[in-house]
Amino acid sequence: MWTRLRRSGLRLVNSPRWRTAAALVFVLPLLVSPLGTDTGERVAAQTTAVAPPQAEFAPVGPGGVEPSDPAAQQQGTTAAAPEPDAPQPPVADTVEPVQPQLLVRPAEPVQPDGLVTALNVPGIRHLAGAVELDGGIQALGSAQQVKILVVDPVAFRPLTPSSTAQTKGVWERLTEGELVVRHDIAHHLQLPLGGDATVYGPSGETLVLRVGAFASNGAPPLADALVSWQVGAQLGAAAANLLVIAVSDDTAAQAIGRQLVEAIGGGDVSPVQPPTEQRARLVGVGAKQFQPFSYIDHGDGMITIDPAWVRKWIVSARLPIFGGVARCHRVMMPQLINALREVEARGLAHLIDRGGYGGCWVPRHILFDPNKPLSMHAWGLAVDFNVATNQYGARPTMDGRIVEIFQRWGFGWGGHWSTPDGMHFELRAVIQ
Repeated sequence: MWTRLRRSGLRLVNSPRWRTAAALVFVLPLLVSPLGTDTGERVAAQTTAVAPPQAEFAPVGPGGVEPSDPAAQQQGTTAAAPEPDAPQPPVADTVEPVQPQLLVRPAEPVQPDGLVTALNVPGIRHLAGAVELDGGIQALGSAQQVKILVVDPVAFRPLTPSSTAQTKGVWERLTEGELVVRHDIAHHLQLPLGGDATVYGPSGETLVLRVGAFASNGAPPLADALVSWQVGAQLGAAAANLLVIAVSDDTAAQAIGRQLVEAIGGGDVSPVQPPTEQRARLVGVGAKQFQPFSYIDHGDGMITIDPAWVRKWIVSARLPIFGGVARCHRVMMPQLINALREVEARGLAHLIDRGGYGGCWVPRHILFDPNKPLSMHAWGLAVDFNVATNQYGARPTMDGRIVEIFQRWGFGWGGHWSTPDGMHFELRAVIQ
């Protein structure tokens, strides 16, 4: 008889016949410890999700499901996002990211000529003027007060985390007048990637904006959402009330901050602490098969993992039934493929929603909550599917035959948890 394991369990067996397998080996999901300051290269696009261009898109909700009717959720009198006044310059393929060291909040908002003055302060390596707005976002019936940052995409891009700065699509969507939202905010509001959201300005201004991307904007985050200056003007933005600054490596940041404040007529200077590199590892007898990794936490539910670890352990393969290419841990991928092949061979493929695939390797915390532990998705050791009908906390609808097949191939099912997560399967047993 199959004995259900704890959520944190992982066991090693020699075949799918569990009755003859070795004893259980329990492994805790992870331990985290500080390593030092992030100075290394990181993999771009790990922590971003970008909608296709407007002409190509179909709205996609969290986990890859289509919302029932996002347009029907828009209430009241709203205005569409402004169309570009003139063709926008092409977005650069790549930029060189720089770590900001200072945030300056001027005593009075800074006009463009003031930004030029600030840039002329010796020791400034890169500077972007922005406007912080207290606003709100509503989508699919949920609403939340948010901090919106109005930015010049070209100037602000290098100051964002490498994974965001190097993802061209984020900046294309922003330049096109779309909304770029933090992952945890998007998850909480169930924002549909490629769908619409109602955005409120501080004085009641209202726009309907397309959700163009989910991406980290700083570590720690500088805001909940980004819009371009063109869109921000429609929400009440005028002159810059925030300067985000990177200084030259051989300069003293605080001294430069004081000089800059003097040059612009006063203000407050806040240091930006560079993100601390941390380390995640599995522990227990079976943990030797799972190499630890170092990562940077973006503070919005997402992390960026050491690219050497990603290159070694995260692999791509085309999945049966779904047809698309998935990225998972190389230890888990064969078992996932074999489980899906068995589903197919037994004539049960119709029980899996091909459009309801929710991802495998997603470098994030549980529920995109930075206060929770890292998810097994961060390791590429979990997979979500049939997302639309198996939401977290809801009564699972996953067919028991699918669950039984996946359990036989070494997976634990989230539908058994005290708070069920019926879409979720994670590796518990490695078949050697």
